[in-house]
Amino acid sequence: MKPEALPFVQGYEQLVLILFLSTFSLLSILELVFAFLEKEKQRKLIKPFLLLSLSLMLILLYPNFPFLYLGALCGMLGDICFIFKDDQRFVYLGLITFGLNHLFYVLCCFFFLQDRVSISLASIIIFAILFPILAVVAIFALKKVIKPKWPLAIFGGIYVSLIFLDFSTNILVLSHGFITFLFGVFGLLLFIISDTMLTITMFIKDFRRRDFYIMATYLLGQVLFLSSFICMFKH
Repeated sequence: MKPEALPFVQGYEQLVLILFLSTFSLLSILELVFAFLEKEKQRKLIKPFLLLSLSLMLILLYPNFPFLYLGALCGMLGDICFIFKDDQRFVYLGLITFGLNHLFYVLCCFFFLQDRVSISLASIIIFAILFPILAVVAIFALKKVIKPKWPLAIFGGIYVSLIFLDFSTNILVLSHGFITFLFGVFGLLLFIISDTMLTITMFIKDFRRRDFYIMATYLLGQVLFLSSFICMFKH
């Protein structure tokens, strides 16, 4: 589906962007302030509404481009799950929802590129082979480094492979001359940094104000990734 064909009114677009980005910015500031002060109750109360505000914005702006807002909604569900990360059941659910978050973003990149250039069969085959290889490597790497139980290592390895697949698809789109996807590449790097810090604090060693650093990189990563699409849709 071509983004240019989406219903788009300039005045409406500006109003929606201003309203929801202002809401997201205010909530993000509050989230980071409470995280820095280590006010867990207040921080957890705000956290679900961060990605919700971005999801609603994307639904209103791009109602016919579902992978974009479904990805953001899955990110919101992942945020909710990891509020209860002391319960391992929610960790599994969080890995699934965040995995879907990146899977939908991968599909966004492929469909975006498909509408503009011809994607070679070789590229599809490479990505199809790359995913299981990354998953197997990630599973055994996690098992060796942080030593989780096998089910958690498997879920975590699949998630890691999805985030690197997301990173690779952004590189692929960028390589075809869509320069705004540089935002997506940097956004995915921030996701990886955020997830690495989260993993360290959960399985290796905790540190003060962890949620401030985890959420700061995560939120900036989400904004940068979504900006790569929004900037492109505006042109």
